[in-house]
Amino acid sequence: SSRYGGLLARTRQDMPVECASCCCDARRRIRYEMLTQALGGREYRTMPAVLLLLLLSGMLTLGLWPQSCAPPPSCRLWSCSRPLANSASDRWPTWPAASGVHLDRTPRDNLELDAAKRWLAAHRAQVRTASSTAGSRARLAFLGDSITEGWVRTGFSPSAESIPQPECERIWQQAFGRWLPVNLGLGGDRVQDVGWRIQPGRDSLIGKSPNLDPAVWVLMLGTNDLGAREEAHVVASEISVVLAQLHEARPDAQILLNAILPRGGDEGDYRQRGQFHRSAWWAEPWNNHFAPIHEVNARLRQHAATR
Repeated sequence: SSRYGGLLARTRQDMPVECASCCCDARRRIRYEMLTQALGGREYRTMPAVLLLLLLSGMLTLGLWPQSCAPPPSCRLWSCSRPLANSASDRWPTWPAASGVHLDRTPRDNLELDAAKRWLAAHRAQVRTASSTAGSRARLAFLGDSITEGWVRTGFSPSAESIPQPECERIWQQAFGRWLPVNLGLGGDRVQDVGWRIQPGRDSLIGKSPNLDPAVWVLMLGTNDLGAREEAHVVASEISVVLAQLHEARPDAQILLNAILPRGGDEGDYRQRGQFHRSAWWAEPWNNHFAPIHEVNARLRQHAATR
């Protein structure tokens, strides 16, 4: 039994549990520690018990344990480690729809053709709103993703139409209605998507909307970029470009920059239906988004302090 105990101790020290995802790495280390602690404190008189431990350890190392690593990087057409724009004068890129050529290219490379058409239609509807009387009266303009869009309707989805949310909109109007707000959020948008939406051009929310001249921009972005595995410094850098775009287009407006909110960690394989979900855990080390969100928010605070 002491011999086996020594083997358990050496196994804990000598068998690394590595993973491409920091979340999976931490989760596997914790599970391995729990496993060895649970088994290591008992008297094992047969070699099969040790072999079972080594088999389970191998499953952890090879990624065969249930709840596999978080999804791989989804920066398919660009680098997760390099910003897509570095200044307000840069042009944000566009791509054809994921399922084939689309005459009107969009920044949403992660959409199939039908969804890309619906996203572009939703964006153009907001361009019309920005150019309308409602846009000219707005003192508050909200930009962001589904967290922002959710104030008035369910966020844009590649697989379903958005549904009005009258109760949420009532709360939104109670809070901000005196400033005649306009909601320009679109579900799933990343920093690069919003950057494209406000840059000068045919489909610009600002360039073709001289009526839209709010006193305050309310901006919340970045969580979808981290979900796509962009590195934290890239997300923060791209948000600073969007801030520069807004300031250049409307220099008299104030910008209320919101931090990225906490989010659940990624569990399972997103490629398998029913196998991927968001963990309820926020605290490190259970959440693969914990450290990146903190880093982005720290960089944004530092950026805001210099403006």
